[in-house]
Amino acid sequence: MKCKIYNNAKYEGLDNLAKDLHNFAHERFGFTKPTMIVFESNIENAKKMFASTGHYNPQSNKIVIYTDHRHPKDILRSLAHELVHHKQNCDGYFDGMGSTDPGYAQRDQHMREMEGDAYRTGNIMLFRDWADNYEKRNRTMYESQEKVDIAEPKDKLVKANVSNIEKEEKLEAQKTPVNTWYNNKLYNSLMKKFIKS
Repeated sequence: MKCKIYNNAKYEGLDNLAKDLHNFAHERFGFTKPTMIVFESNIENAKKMFASTGHYNPQSNKIVIYTDHRHPKDILRSLAHELVHHKQNCDGYFDGMGSTDPGYAQRDQHMREMEGDAYRTGNIMLFRDWADNYEKRNRTMYESQEKVDIAEPKDKLVKANVSNIEKEEKLEAQKTPVNTWYNNKLYNSLMKKFIKS
């Protein structure tokens, strides 16, 4: 099932991870309707202690996730939660639903059960299974790449006219797993964005 992703927040690196998480959820749940994922920046929302971190609109099959001042893992966990709401919608559980204004999960037993399912299935099971699977796939890719690197002589990996510093950086980059490289790049990007010198 296709999924459109709009990164209005310009949060670097989220698109591919969100697509991978969506595809993992689709394999598990078998979505019958396409969905749209929108990452939004809303500083005013981020300033509120109990503001929404995201929401799902069953009429448009649209998921909105707020990204300001949040760790990428937390953002993706919110996405997993909302993907369970999308599954519930595909299964018809939103038919004839009531209001979703503040307090709905305390007043409406059906909606309360749906929220409980989204927390248990999305935040705990779906997200955790996806994250572990994602890391395992990246580790396997790195290990297979490492076997190829070991078979090749090191002098073929780097040209002779490259300085010693550049040689060391290239060798280290080849040893670094993709997910570690990505996490370091994301971390450095976030540090530049949120920490002022």
